[in-house]
Amino acid sequence: MERTYVEGKTFDQADFTIHPPEKGEYENCTFINCNFSETDLSDIHFSECAFTGCNLGMAKTKGTAFSDTRFKT
Repeated sequence: MERTYVEGKTFDQADFTIHPPEKGEYENCTFINCNFSETDLSDIHFSECAFTGCNLGMAKTKGTAFSDTRFKT
């Protein structure tokens, strides 16, 4: 199965509870006011990403990697 690779993309006010992010790697991406509440983020790798004002409450993170990632409220 081919994995998604996303680089340098900005996600603004995306509701990932409706359309979860594709499994793969997200590098140097920015997530602003996004909703990940109870979303399955398993086996997704976030590298050098920024999450600002995002709701990650109860997100499933089995096998998820956050490398050099910043979180801001």
